Amino acid sequence: MLTAVAAGRLDPGDELEHLRTALPGLDVGSDAWWLAAAAQGTPLRGVDAGRLEVQVFVARDETSAAVYLDLVGLTDRGDLDAGTMARLAGTDVWWAAFAVEPGFVGSYSLIPLGEPLRSPAARDTPAARRWWLAVLTHSIADPLNRGPVYRAARNEARSVLAGSRAELAAELAAELAAGPDRAAAGELTAATWDRADGVRAHTVWLWVPPGEHAEPLPVVVLFDGQVWAQGVPVAPVLAGLRTRPLVVVLVGSGTSAERAADLTCDDAFVDALADDLLPGLVAELLAARGLTATANPALTAVAGQSYGGLAALHCAARRPDRFGLVLSQSGSFWWPDAAAGPGGRIGQWLLSAPPRATRTVLQVGTYEGTLADANREIAALIGARGEWLQVTEVGGGHDWAWWRARLAPGIEALFAP
Repeated sequence: MLTAVAAGRLDPGDELEHLRTALPGLDVGSDAWWLAAAAQGTPLRGVDAGRLEVQVFVARDETSAAVYLDLVGLTDRGDLDAGTMARLAGTDVWWAAFAVEPGFVGSYSLIPLGEPLRSPAARDTPAARRWWLAVLTHSIADPLNRGPVYRAARNEARSVLAGSRAELAAELAAELAAGPDRAAAGELTAATWDRADGVRAHTVWLWVPPGEHAEPLPVVVLFDGQVWAQGVPVAPVLAGLRTRPLVVVLVGSGTSAERAADLTCDDAFVDALADDLLPGLVAELLAARGLTATANPALTAVAGQSYGGLAALHCAARRPDRFGLVLSQSGSFWWPDAAAGPGGRIGQWLLSAPPRATRTVLQVGTYEGTLADANREIAALIGARGEWLQVTEVGGGHDWAWWRARLAPGIEALFAP
C-alpha cells in the first residue's frame, strides 16, 4: 500500500514499490529491464500519489560505493540523506523516488562516489563550500534521460526533469525530435569588450535576428552570457521569440569574484553598459551588419538570474534613461544581508524613490525558500508604487532549467503592446 506523500523524497518502502512497478512484468536490474528503461527514458514514472507525480531516478553502476542525486530544489547538501540513492541488493541498480508537482522543472546530476558523502563542516562554511564544489566535479548527466544536457555556471553536466504539465516538457520534446545539432535562426557572434573605465575585459556575445531591418532594433542585455552562449544554449529560445525582431547582448561574467563585484548593484558596471558597451562595441558590430539598435529605454531590456536578477533591477534604478524593461529570474534580493531590510538594498530604494515608467517581470521558484520570500517582498513594493509588474512563481528551485524555460515568456511580456 502506497502512503500519501508531500513533495520530496519518498519513504524507503514506497520507493521500492514504485521501482518495481515502473516497468511492470520485468525483473528489476535485468538486461531486459535496463533496455526498457532506456527505451522509455528516465526518470521512470511511478504511480501518482494524489495530485503529485512520482519520478523514479535510476543509475546503473556496479563499482561505486555510493551514488548521489543532485536534484535542484529537492535535494541539498545540508541534508545528504535526501539525495543519497539506494542500491537494490544483488543488482547494479541505484534508485531514488521523488514526488513532484506536475508543473515541476528541475535539473539534476548523478554523482558516482568512492565512499558515501560526508560534509567536513557546517553547510555554509567556506570549508563545506570548497568540499561541495569538489564533489560536483564528479557529476555526470543521466545517460538514459532522452532530453538535452545542460552545463550550468560550474560546468557540471545536468539532465532535466519536467513534470507532465511543466512548460518545459514540450520544449524538451521538440529539442529531442530536432536532434542535438539543429540550427537556430539568427546569428550569435562572440567579441571582446575592453571596458573604457579600464576595470577589465568581458567576453560578450551578440545575437541578431535573421533578415534585413531598416529601423533601429530593440535590445535585451542578458547577464551570465557564457552560460547562455555555451552551457545552456539560448539561441533556439531567442529564435522562437514571439516579439518584434530584437538584438540580444550576452555579457560574460568572468570569475565568481568578478561576477559578484559587477552584479551586486555596482554603479560603475551599469554606467559602462549604458555609456560604453551599447553605444560602442554593440553599435559597431551591428553597423557591420547594416543594423542599428535603439537608445529608447522603453525598448531596452536587461535580464538576469540570481545576482543577475538583482543587477537587472539596479540597472533600471541607476539608469532609467537607458533601461526601461526588467526581467529578473530568482533575483538575489537578500543582498547585501538580512540587516538591509525587506527586499535588501533594492527594496530600500523602492521605498524611497519616485515611481517610474519601468515594466518589470519577476520570476522565482517555489522551492527557493527565503529567496522566494525576498522576491515576494520586492513584488509587493513595486506593486505598491503602481508600476507595471508581472509576477510568476515556477515549480522549481534555483535552476537554469526553468530559467531557460521562462526566459522567452518573460521577454515577450516586456515587449508586449
